[in-house]
Amino acid sequence: MCIRDRNKVVAEQQTDIESKTSKIAEVEKVVRAHMEEIERIKSHIQKTHTDIFAKRMEQQKYADRKYEIECDIDDVGKKIRRTNENINAMKKVIEGHKKICKKEDAHKKLLSEEIHELEQNLDEIKKQTEEIRFEMSKQKEIS
Repeated sequence: MCIRDRNKVVAEQQTDIESKTSKIAEVEKVVRAHMEEIERIKSHIQKTHTDIFAKRMEQQKYADRKYEIECDIDDVGKKIRRTNENINAMKKVIEGHKKICKKEDAHKKLLSEEIHELEQNLDEIKKQTEEIRFEMSKQKEIS
């Protein structure tokens, strides 16, 4: 083989190498672009996971607060029932005192004073009941 033929072969090989090097560079650009896209997607997935976790924590916080309010409402309901029972018991006591007053004139003045005091207590209990109902309605509005 002569030098010209060898130079021609070397030139062809050089051209082939340059062509392959250029293709490798293009492939590397594409690979880098894909890697950047993958990193961007990973970052987006991490942010989404963080957002989901934060929302779950917030939902749990609201669920806990809702449970606390429901417990408070139950407590207020129990207090109202007890207060109503007390009111009914007081009504019975007042009625009993009224009957005694009718039967025993000698004790009339003393018993009427006791009735008055019991009625004041009843009014106070009614006020407290109204206050409890008002608090309960406020708590229901909050929830």
